[in-house]
Amino acid sequence: MPHNAVPDPPQTIAELRRELDEARAGLAARDTAYSERIGYQAATNDVLKVMSASPGKPQPVFDLISVRARDLCNAYGVTVYGFDGSLLHWRAATGVSEDPAVREAAKTAYPSPPSRHLLPNRAILDRAIVHIRDHDADTELHRISLTVKSSVVVPLMRGGTPIGALHMGSRERGGFSDAQVQLLETFADQAVIASKSLRPRLLI
Repeated sequence: MPHNAVPDPPQTIAELRRELDEARAGLAARDTAYSERIGYQAATNDVLKVMSASPGKPQPVFDLISVRARDLCNAYGVTVYGFDGSLLHWRAATGVSEDPAVREAAKTAYPSPPSRHLLPNRAILDRAIVHIRDHDADTELHRISLTVKSSVVVPLMRGGTPIGALHMGSRERGGFSDAQVQLLETFADQAVIASKSLRPRLLI
């Protein structure tokens, strides 16, 4: 150091604490991301096990996907739909209601023709993922549930043809993370594989 140089001031206790807190936060974030990846991998492996144990029977796969996607992504609910080229069909769901009568009433809306006012149909018609981070801001959307504030829908694609959709909703605005959307895409791929045993017009 030159003779006339002024030394850097020592760090204050507050600065040291801030740096330590930032380091701890970064470490916690990495640990959380790692735990999420492990949880996601375990869930998709469980779906593969069900597929292997029940070949030709896609319903157990749809049921498991709707439960695991909801739980892992802290979602309000997940619905699995099938599409036969003209009508949307209800296949499995979580988050509708624990009351069998309410669930049965919800099912009576299906099969239904595709309409852009409903998100699953929009994903099928566009053949693309639909991620609505605030339902109130989407003027085209027909609100079925006031509980759901944001949604992501992944179309089920077979050879470029839509055969259904996975719809995941949240009670919070803001939507889902990239990792959660990627998980839903993986589940969608598994749902398509599970449905291969069914005739094309019956789809999933």
